[in-house]
This record gives sequence, C-alpha cells and structure tokens, in this order.
Amino acid sequence: MQSAFESWIGRSIVLRLRVQQVKVTVHGLLLNDQNDELVVRLDAGPDIRVLKKTVLAIEDLGLAPLSGAVCPQRGCGFLTISAARGMEL
Repeated sequence: MQSAFESWIGRSIVLRLRVQQVKVTVHGLLLNDQNDELVVRLDAGPDIRVLKKTVLAIEDLGLAPLSGAVCPQRGCGFLTISAARGMEL
C-alpha cells in the first residue's frame, strides 16, 4: 500500500505537528518516507526525523496560506491526516 507521504518527497513543505500538548509548524524539504518516520531537511538547520504519528497536516510550501488567512476551499494545498484514510501513514 502506498504511503500518504510518498508523493510529497522532494517538495518544499510545511508540516503541522503535535508534540505532546504543543502544536508546531516546521518548514523544510521532505527527503524520505521511512517506516514510522519522515526525514525532513529544515529550511534553517539540519535534517530531522519526524514520527508520522505526530503529523497533523502537510502543506505544499508554494500553496500554504498566509499566516492567519482562512482557506475557503477544502484541501487548499494540504493533506490532513483524516483525508489520508485508507492509506498507510
């Protein structure tokens, strides 16, 4: 089964993550999709490994809405985990 993240490899992205009780936004380049992790090269820093279970949403950096903007269309250039049902996460 294809991973929900596979088509994002090599693209500049914004990841929305939940780390314990905190929501975090990470900007970078998705390098690899491994078993339970994603490898991301941060815009300003090293490569990091992100647990897939912490990902709330992934957005194409070129399509990411401006901070505080409301996207009127469902989807709007990002994949939420609920939209990825039926795909391996």
